[in-house]
Amino acid sequence: MITRLITKDSLKSNRVFTLALGFIVISFAFTSCGSNGMKVHKGTVFGTSYTVKFFSDKKFDSRKKIDSVFQLVNSSMSTYIPDSKISRINKGDTTVILDAPFKEVLSRSYRIWGQTYGYFDPTVGALADAWGFGPSGDFIEMDSTKVDSIMEFTGFSKIKLTSEGDRILKADPRVTLDFNAVAKGYAVDLVARVLITEKVDNFLVEIGGEVVASGQNLESEKPWVVGVENPNREASNQFIAAVTLDKKALASSGNYRKFRIDEGTGEKYVHTIDPKSGFTKKGDILGISVLSTSCLKSDAMATGLMAMNQYLVKDFARKNADIEILMVYLDENEEEKTWMTSGFQELVVE
Repeated sequence: MITRLITKDSLKSNRVFTLALGFIVISFAFTSCGSNGMKVHKGTVFGTSYTVKFFSDKKFDSRKKIDSVFQLVNSSMSTYIPDSKISRINKGDTTVILDAPFKEVLSRSYRIWGQTYGYFDPTVGALADAWGFGPSGDFIEMDSTKVDSIMEFTGFSKIKLTSEGDRILKADPRVTLDFNAVAKGYAVDLVARVLITEKVDNFLVEIGGEVVASGQNLESEKPWVVGVENPNREASNQFIAAVTLDKKALASSGNYRKFRIDEGTGEKYVHTIDPKSGFTKKGDILGISVLSTSCLKSDAMATGLMAMNQYLVKDFARKNADIEILMVYLDENEEEKTWMTSGFQELVVE
């Protein structure tokens, strides 16, 4: 699925802006001011669009601060930049000293990996690449033997830190890290931290559909509202739900936009990798949206939950009261169904 910022008018008409997916460098950006003092920064980063909206009487170089966040995340965690820290680590460079963002993302990823029973795993990058969804753009004709060979060096337990805590140790030199499932969410959190540091109370930060918001839209004098697009209707702007956000983060994951068709067999391969089996997931879940207090957490949780089945997702929701979930899935009759936790339902705009 994908999330979109919507206004009062667009909620009626479903006219909203489209968001792309990916993870590369900044290509353009622009800044504008609204009629009620709202400052708006828009552009592209990480291969997708971003929007930052906020209200503040204080003068500070918000453009420079936002760009510095994007540059920091790219230089540390982009697998598409050859000399980033993560790219050098993946190539076997054992001299890389981890920066603070890398350490934070690694530590929080460990916790979420455990919390999701291993379904969120940042070491599945080699599998994703082999299935044709990685930075190389290549595709290997996969079978159980090839999957098993890659699974030998897949697993978050194969990554540890040195005793000093500033370098990566691998159980197998072929292990690779991929933070693309959390880097956008982490960047959203960092931009939000910048605004909070500058005493900004009313803002919305969105990168590629990952969103965090605080306060309200003072221009409309209404809460920030974000729409969750129906994952089973690629060509439309129909929403599963629209929710209000205040000091909350929302991230979504789904298979409807990122897939590959085998030219020989016509078989569809989705981008969600099951870290337990090594195969692309062909389950009954179409899309997952997660609400929490951190966009990194929502981003990672949505990715991990997509690799589960609907029953495990519902059980997970019962055991983890710190997140709220919206799930779109197919029942035993292949009919589309929507399920959400009570906390998610409370934020839905009727």
